[in-house]
Amino acid sequence: MPRNLPQHTWWQEHAGDPVYPGARVTNMDAIFKVVSIWNDHSMTNSAFSDTLGFITELLPQGHTLPKSLYMMKQVLDVAPASKYEWHSCLLGCTGWPPTPQSEWKAHRQDCCKKCGGARFDVVLGKEVPVRRFWYIRPQESIEELMMDPDFVTAIRTAKAKVVGNYWDSPEWNRVNKATGGAAAGPGHGVIALGADFFQPFKSRQWSTGGIWWRYECLPDGASAWAEWHSLTVLIEGPTEPTVMDAFLLPLKADIARLAPPKPGDHGVYVTPAERDPNTSAIMAGSVFLHFAVLGAVYADSPARAKMMYTVASWVAYLVCPFCIMAGTKVDDVVRYLGYARAVAIDRGCGAGKTCSMDDGGDERYVSEFVNRVRAHVAEVYRAAGVQPPDNSPFKGLSPLLSDDLYWVDANRLWIVPFCHAFFLGVFKDFMEAIFAKGAAARDSKVPQVTRDDRQIIKGRGLGIGLHPSFNRRPRDVLSSSKGSWQIEDFARALECFLPLMFRPLRSGSASEQVLRPDIVKKCFGHLRRFGLFHMTHHSFDSQGQMLLAAVAAHEELLAYGKAAEEDLSGGKLCTFNLHLLACQLLMQVVHRGLTAPLGELWIERLVGGKKGRSKGGTKSNPEVTMMIDELVTRALRRARLKYAHLNLQTWQEHVGRDAPLGVPRSVLRAEGHLMGAPKPFAAEAWGSVQNLVKEKLSINLEPDEWQRWDARWDEVVVQQYQRAVLPGGSYATSTLYPLSRSRDGTWVMVPYTEGGQVKPYAARVKYYLRLSLPAAAGEQVLRLAMCDFLPYRQPLTDPDICDQVLFSTVSRDSKGNILQSCFSAGQNYPVLLQSIAAPLFVHSSDEGKDLAFVPFRFSTGGAGRLR
Repeated sequence: MPRNLPQHTWWQEHAGDPVYPGARVTNMDAIFKVVSIWNDHSMTNSAFSDTLGFITELLPQGHTLPKSLYMMKQVLDVAPASKYEWHSCLLGCTGWPPTPQSEWKAHRQDCCKKCGGARFDVVLGKEVPVRRFWYIRPQESIEELMMDPDFVTAIRTAKAKVVGNYWDSPEWNRVNKATGGAAAGPGHGVIALGADFFQPFKSRQWSTGGIWWRYECLPDGASAWAEWHSLTVLIEGPTEPTVMDAFLLPLKADIARLAPPKPGDHGVYVTPAERDPNTSAIMAGSVFLHFAVLGAVYADSPARAKMMYTVASWVAYLVCPFCIMAGTKVDDVVRYLGYARAVAIDRGCGAGKTCSMDDGGDERYVSEFVNRVRAHVAEVYRAAGVQPPDNSPFKGLSPLLSDDLYWVDANRLWIVPFCHAFFLGVFKDFMEAIFAKGAAARDSKVPQVTRDDRQIIKGRGLGIGLHPSFNRRPRDVLSSSKGSWQIEDFARALECFLPLMFRPLRSGSASEQVLRPDIVKKCFGHLRRFGLFHMTHHSFDSQGQMLLAAVAAHEELLAYGKAAEEDLSGGKLCTFNLHLLACQLLMQVVHRGLTAPLGELWIERLVGGKKGRSKGGTKSNPEVTMMIDELVTRALRRARLKYAHLNLQTWQEHVGRDAPLGVPRSVLRAEGHLMGAPKPFAAEAWGSVQNLVKEKLSINLEPDEWQRWDARWDEVVVQQYQRAVLPGGSYATSTLYPLSRSRDGTWVMVPYTEGGQVKPYAARVKYYLRLSLPAAAGEQVLRLAMCDFLPYRQPLTDPDICDQVLFSTVSRDSKGNILQSCFSAGQNYPVLLQSIAAPLFVHSSDEGKDLAFVPFRFSTGGAGRLR
């Protein structure tokens, strides 16, 4: 590179030039790859500097690769973390906006007017902020999102009314009416906040707070795409703030400015990115005024208490925030009853009344107006420095309930944390109780599964290998402590492992239960049917059909609550988590729609990402590392869009070990994604299967789409792949993949129509095909799995344990060899990638002759036309 050139602007102007004469890599691609390696692997700066120094030694003289991480960040326009750094008092009452460090000394005496807490500590003569937090305005994130043409398309095509989704719900109708319909047009949206406090270290106590936001109910499940989730607040530890005023007030002000109906003062002007229909190049669209309204807050119970300004401890809850039910002492612990018989209410809004959990109507629920009054009263008490009224769940008025956010419903804003309340609460409590050991078993009122039955269950568990984890065994369900279990562990156990492990023991024509006594089996059935309804994506023909199914699931939970209050535990298992689900979840379905799209796991995944990036990067102040990671990730995303013509790739993408940044989108879209480097498909091999492929595509594609393919069939380009990511994220391989012998990724479940009924068949993938058809408006692509069907038999079912076709058993011959296809049409059978599901585990039976598969959330989804 010539001397005395400008700094980072030179690389931006010469982004497409080769990094040295004759190189296949451009300047920007080299910078993009190197910085993404540093970011993806959480490399320390010193380790990166040494590695970069060695790389530059290997390059020929005259190369133009920047020689420092600092310069690469400049080229990528990575914003400094100090740009977003705010300060607060220790308690979190008051926040101070970003101030240059050179001016800190002038603000040394700043203190909170509410608690008197100082803004700075003075350490060795230098000002050190008592508590830092970083705030990225939603308006800035929206402008970045609008640079992505895929996002622009998604938000413009949102708001399609489907039974069970938000746009078909009474809550959206209420919000839309309250905001004057201004947010209902294409290009506007509803946003949701997600909050959590988490531990970034394993060996020391440190609590970091994070608030993210996303757009709700985008098409194709796009609301779950992590790249479209934006960090807005990051709160420094090691302790949690007492109140959230400092962090929520600036966020509240910006949310209020994003909402209608005041053009000019409200909303944010954005320039949406669009794709040229002829070249697919990204170009700027027309500027418009974008509105976004707050529609939901996701958080587990402790974080929700922080955001809602309510009592934080479940044990301390003496009254429910949403209904008049009051807690009752059971063995000196507060429990919430009312499932078996009515409870006399002696405190709170319902004092003097009786209440049971199967009461209907509005009498049991606390109105939105009453809760607002209670929050305002608590705020008056808080401002006066005294405790709020007894038995009130509120400790103050959350900024999210202020009058500025005039459309917010104080009761409907908060999404029920189903995954935490059910899996980490109710279901976990039940499992620990029935498999208790030692003193816990002796002191428990809950009937225990017998020792002999435990041995049978344990033996079955030893034969299970997790498919996504290289056949590692699942968590031990007999463990008396499940504190280390994650939400996904409980979800998989409930839907997959336990139906197999708890199924009746078959001997000839007779069967014997292994989950005993009968009340334990019945309660497991109640919880399983309730959980499956709310964790599964459903398709209903009408609102009435959906509500009937939701009521049936609710009745299952009430039946479990009644048993828990009586014979199962005498009330000990009637926790606040159980009450919250019984009190609010059915109401949420009625007002907002189905539960599965409203899960809070998107927050858990974001938290996991932040924790993973801070490990190894720092031993203190992990939030700085997290913030730098956030800003670098955003810069890489902007660079990929800004220099789209250069087709920037990370190193993992370049070598075929990872999917592109856009792949999390396609994973959740219907078409899935093919992984690795493609190979040309031999003409002879294609000739042997193309007629069958044409036949199946003519049946399974929409008529207009099939006509486009059929008219230009001779132009189809065929490529072969060995691996795939299925819709929903499941990983699958094929018999061509050399590592597939050590795991069972080749097995999939395929929907097949027999006698007019779609059934799941076990199949083994031989290879994958990508069919592409160049077109004027961009390339058209189809993805297929070429499978061999295998015969199977359905195991014994039980209405409580496995009442659906959840798993199948692939047959083997007397020598243990897997039998060939059970019908001639099952050889080299083409299936659209979007129609198959990978098993979560493979099970070797007691005789060692069978393999069993459980499709995770198996859905035919449009595959009903398969013949």
